[in-house]
Amino acid sequence: MPLTPLDETNAELGREFFFLCIAGPSVPSGASFTPTAEDPETETSLFFLSIGLLPDRPALPSSYWGDPKPEEAAKAEYRLDYGCARRAPGFDSVTRVAGGCVRARVKAAP
Repeated sequence: MPLTPLDETNAELGREFFFLCIAGPSVPSGASFTPTAEDPETETSLFFLSIGLLPDRPALPSSYWGDPKPEEAAKAEYRLDYGCARRAPGFDSVTRVAGGCVRARVKAAP
């Protein structure tokens, strides 16, 4: 039995879809996030999938069609790190989920 609507047509997209479904609830409604991965093509597909799967949270691209978007990603409150592959200064790991990690921006001390 497939876990996602994409499993039987594109297994990799199915894994990305599943990751977003599991990681999404760790990001509060209204909080911005950026999906990250080892390669820009996966970041782009995660970004597009996340727009539909997490509509109440602003998605910011880390990459867009292979073009890195560090200025956009830097605005994110959370990172959905597919594969837990990319650490970033200023983010703490909130939770590890199937397929990756959710990281929250470290709040500055008052």
